[in-house]
Amino acid sequence: LALASQIRTLLSQCSGTSVVAIYGSKSYPYTLAVLTAFFSRIHFLPLNPNLPTRRLNEILDICPPALLLNCTSSPCDQLNLGSSCKVLSVSTLSCDRPYASSTESFFPLHNSDHNPAYTLFTSGSTGTPKGITITYSNLLSYLSNISTLVSLSPLDRCTHFFDSSFDLAYH
Repeated sequence: LALASQIRTLLSQCSGTSVVAIYGSKSYPYTLAVLTAFFSRIHFLPLNPNLPTRRLNEILDICPPALLLNCTSSPCDQLNLGSSCKVLSVSTLSCDRPYASSTESFFPLHNSDHNPAYTLFTSGSTGTPKGITITYSNLLSYLSNISTLVSLSPLDRCTHFFDSSFDLAYH
């Protein structure tokens, strides 16, 4: 919880309309950043470092973030982030810091189900990235319906094979 607490503190500095880019692929830091964004109800933009730099920069031009959480061990100097975007390497956060207090919670920072949860980009038929924004109400409705349809219980386990730039990675 110490790392999640530190990430949440950084996310709390963003306004309700700000986009936070999360740069990384499936890893502990990436998953922690995504879950913290979800629980904090922050609008995030997943950026897969395996995509070509040109495509990532096109996405960033369309959807500029206020903050980029780098969940890789590599610098992201090749990304066109603009002068107002803060960059934080998740690997610089410390597990040694204790979880702040029993009063610290992970309740939403921005409490509206109609706020954007995340934006994914398709390649589009023209080759130009097109953003698709999923709201928290869209996500909650989908999860409620699919868990009923599939009859999931707390004892069930699901696989997670999807790439971070694919919608099912967040369901």
